[in-house]
Amino acid sequence: MLSSWQDGCIKLYITHKALKTRRSYSELFQKGEYLPLGASGGKSRYICAFLRNYRQDHALVAVPRFFTKLSEAGVMPIGERVWKDDCILLPESAFKNWLNILTGNTVQTNADGRALSIATVFNSLPVALLISYPKQTCSK
Repeated sequence: MLSSWQDGCIKLYITHKALKTRRSYSELFQKGEYLPLGASGGKSRYICAFLRNYRQDHALVAVPRFFTKLSEAGVMPIGERVWKDDCILLPESAFKNWLNILTGNTVQTNADGRALSIATVFNSLPVALLISYPKQTCSK
């Protein structure tokens, strides 16, 4: 989808997955606390991220800002080439294991459980919708 992003299919796919997730986690998105997240690293000002949490559910949304400053025209700002060792900073209450609803990839926090690698979060798509899950299962 990234190779033909101009046709709008990727936008439709992301919208579909986000609405489906919102329906599956309705209480999280209706009643959950909103928490803006910070980032660390050389490109930290180019990331916008927030966390929603309600009871044992957490959702994290992350998107890059100012694409033209991150990579050359027509090249998506994904992976380590762009984000190097930059991280999204998490609160202590956040889970350590995440499922990217848009890509199906799993993402784990760093060793102390307080950050997610942006290069890993954006390893194949420059937008992320992550849902937390306990280490023992990935059923959500």
